[in-house]
Amino acid sequence: MNIRILSLMALGAAGVVRVAVAQVPSQGVQLPYGETVAGVLAPDGDTLTDGSYYRQYALMGNEGDVLSISVLSGDFNATVLLLDAIDNVIASDDNGGGDCNSHMTTALPAAGRYFVIARGSARHEIGNFTLSVQQGESPPASTRPCRAFHGPRGILQSGDTVRAAIGLADPLLPNDSTRYQVWVLAPAPGRTLSMDLVSSEFDATMFLVRGLSQVVAANDDGGGGCNARLVFTPDEDRPYRLVTRAAPGGAVGSFELTVSDGARPVLEESTCVPPGS
Repeated sequence: MNIRILSLMALGAAGVVRVAVAQVPSQGVQLPYGETVAGVLAPDGDTLTDGSYYRQYALMGNEGDVLSISVLSGDFNATVLLLDAIDNVIASDDNGGGDCNSHMTTALPAAGRYFVIARGSARHEIGNFTLSVQQGESPPASTRPCRAFHGPRGILQSGDTVRAAIGLADPLLPNDSTRYQVWVLAPAPGRTLSMDLVSSEFDATMFLVRGLSQVVAANDDGGGGCNARLVFTPDEDRPYRLVTRAAPGGAVGSFELTVSDGARPVLEESTCVPPGS
């Protein structure tokens, strides 16, 4: 595979901005108009310089061709880029397709070879997607806004332990103003996992999200004291999002997050005295 280091120009809301997109292969799977293809962003896949995973596809077009390009995913916040043969970004979109999907309509400036890049909007975004290129204008499948837990901090598997901290720069949950972080979990279907969130500096709680926003499990104090423990057996071969949360509202501090095989006991009753209370 021929690898080039690229410096690309992308169209932003405020005009032309420079984006760091490098190590993009000069070839890609050929994609005819009207085709819909399925793809996967995987933890062992190719990454751009910002750390986001991507897949690239090639197409041939004529000057003035109007194309509607969509990248749809229930697993990650999808972004799409259209490049010309000399690596200029002709068009790009994030969330134009509703529900965290991308969709754009653009006209080709010249005849020749073009490249479509399907990617996540941030580092560590993985999962399944579909990509379609249709000739002519078409509306997006949905106009609903993107409501999701964004910006994963990393990808976790069984046996991983993370020592980190929730700080003032982390986002706030809109419903209770507690600070949180997002981690992507890539489990195997039918394999039970235990997740432990331990902190001496805040009341630790966490919940597990299928796809982008569907909460499927939650725990507070199941690990003893103010620590949280989740035990979960996934029934789908897809990534989940583990949201670690510092309560009460506004709390910050360090923590340890561990993912292990098997079902550890979850305490039904536990006395939590939040630090500083």
